[in-house]
Amino acid sequence: MDYINERLNQQMQYYKDKCKKLQGEFYSLSIISIIVNALIPVLSIAVDSFHLMKYIIALLSALVSISSSILLLKRTKDRWLVIELHTNS
Repeated sequence: MDYINERLNQQMQYYKDKCKKLQGEFYSLSIISIIVNALIPVLSIAVDSFHLMKYIIALLSALVSISSSILLLKRTKDRWLVIELHTNS
């Protein structure tokens, strides 16, 4: 019986750790997307005075697209919520 409890506790801890990792990944990529998305319109004001700004804006736009695509591809939030649901029930 102790073996079963110990094994179950190990599995529960593994899934709790996995949940925290996925949650952190989701929030990190989401925050990056929000901040970069907010910077793009502000930086676009300087396009006329700083000719490299259009390249910086293009890079930032690509960064937002990549981070959003990673979130959709990995379904980080969905996986984190499913794990959390199963470990808390």
